[in-house]
Amino acid sequence: RLNGVIKLPFPHNASELHYNADTGIYEYYEYGGPHVDAETQEVLSFKNVILQRATFGEWGEGYMWYNIAGEGEGYYIADGKCVPITWSKGNYLEENTRFMDADGEDIILNAGMTYIGIVPDDTWDTISFE
Repeated sequence: RLNGVIKLPFPHNASELHYNADTGIYEYYEYGGPHVDAETQEVLSFKNVILQRATFGEWGEGYMWYNIAGEGEGYYIADGKCVPITWSKGNYLEENTRFMDADGEDIILNAGMTYIGIVPDDTWDTISFE
């Protein structure tokens, strides 16, 4: 069970996802506090969280690219649970990314908002689940 905080390895904004057991959703925090929607004044919230490990490179001048074609590993997090997954994607523009469980079956997401975090492979092992 995962009933606490997911600390993402994004030091520029200290991203975190806090599980709210009362609502069954993950609330997004950054810069030390909740990220509030300017129009609704509600905390940005997600029913599903997908973390996708990806290789990356630099274009220069601080610009990065992430390789989200091919295949890799990840996590699917929902309802206070975290399960390892794999992902695959062919052509960047023409194919959807598939997220699969340990048996190779497509993950069925809960109805609601989904957060997909592309995590650099060199910081993948520093994701913290508390």
